[in-house]
Amino acid sequence: MAENEFMSNPAHASAAKIQEHLAGVAYPATKQTLQDYATNNDAPLDVRHTLEIIADEEYEGPADVSRAVGAVV
Repeated sequence: MAENEFMSNPAHASAAKIQEHLAGVAYPATKQTLQDYATNNDAPLDVRHTLEIIADEEYEGPADVSRAVGAVV
């Protein structure tokens, strides 16, 4: 796979990997808050991409985020 192809279609991250990169985020949190937190903490591309495609809602805690990730991966 060419590098450009990977950048336009990154793999999805697991819920566990996403939780590692969201450690310390304050809940409840909106999708945008989660995305900003991940970006500001240098989360890898697959984590940021997966957060982009979860439902646009407010999450009460890590379990809610994991459910949302499970719905899209």
